Amino acid sequence: KRHPEFNGKVCLFCHSLGCIIVYEIASRQVTDDPRLLKSEGILLDFEVESIYELGSPLGMFLTFEFKLGTLCLKPQDLPYRIYNIFHPNDPIAVRLEPVVDDRYTPVPPVVIP
Repeated sequence: KRHPEFNGKVCLFCHSLGCIIVYEIASRQVTDDPRLLKSEGILLDFEVESIYELGSPLGMFLTFEFKLGTLCLKPQDLPYRIYNIFHPNDPIAVRLEPVVDDRYTPVPPVVIP
């Protein structure tokens, strides 16, 4: 509404448990009826290019998705990229790559200086 002429790419940044909320809302844009999303007040009127997660426990939640039911899509099935940034000493943050594909389990995370 403030910038109706904007037509650039939108990246979402989220932190900690906010990553779970952002992931669910963004993934539901792909699977749910827009009328339902609008009635729930979570319809995004823009396309998400990528999500940057900082200190995210999403990997842990995705392993329990059969109980949650709301995290319906795996990251590899979404039309946007997810970047998982975490500190190895963060007690909440979890690696996302091994959840997406077991082949990433032995691959060490990349250190960002």
